[in-house]
Amino acid sequence: MKNAELLSRVQAEIADGADSGRKGKQATAKVLHHPTGVLGRLQKDIKTGRLSVPAMRYEGEKIMYALDLCAKHYPKLPIPYTYLCMLVAGLSAVPKADGTKTQELRRRVSGNNKAMQKKYKRTIISLPKEQAVRASVDGEDVFNWSGVRAVKGALTAIQRAQEIETLFDVSTIKKTDANAENLEWYKALSPLLTRVSKQAPALPSGEAAKPDAKPKKK
Repeated sequence: MKNAELLSRVQAEIADGADSGRKGKQATAKVLHHPTGVLGRLQKDIKTGRLSVPAMRYEGEKIMYALDLCAKHYPKLPIPYTYLCMLVAGLSAVPKADGTKTQELRRRVSGNNKAMQKKYKRTIISLPKEQAVRASVDGEDVFNWSGVRAVKGALTAIQRAQEIETLFDVSTIKKTDANAENLEWYKALSPLLTRVSKQAPALPSGEAAKPDAKPKKK
C-alpha cells in the first residue's frame, strides 16, 4: 500500500475514532502503529536514516527541521511527540510518552512557531487529543487550521470586550494622568470594534470549519 493510500486510511480512522469513542481510538492506534502502517514506516525511515536531522546548534532548529522533513515525506500525518523526539534526538527506539526527553521536547515545540513561519513558511499545528504535532503543508492547510481559527478568535475576543463594556460608561471616567493615554486609545478603537462586530458575517460552525472533515453519509 502506497503512502498516499495509507495516509487517507489513517485520516479516515482518526475521524472515525473521534466519533466512536474508545473502540474507534483503539482501531486508529492499530492502523497507525502497525509495522506496515504509516507510523511503522516512519519509524523505519528514522531507524534506517532515510529521515534524519543533522547536527545543529540549537534544539529549536532541530525541531523545525524535523517537522519540515515530516511535512515533505508524510504530509498532514499527525506526528506523535514520541516519534518526533526519536527523530530530533536521533534515538534508535521510540521513547516513552512520559519520559523526560519527550516531555522536554513537547514543551519546546510551540515556542518555535514564529521562527517556523519565517524560515520554512509553515505553521506548527498542535493536536492535543492525538498527543501529536505536525507542520502545515500548503496555504489551504494554514487557512483551515490557523487562519480561520485566528479570525474566529479575534471576533470572539471583540464580543467579550463588548460584554465587558456594558459594565462601565467611558464618558463618565475622569481623564487623569494615570488613564489619559488609555482613554484616548479606547475612544478611538471602540467604534471600530463595534463596526466589525456588526458587519461580520456569522461564524462558521465547527463542522464546516473542521479541516479534513469527512463528508456526511446520506
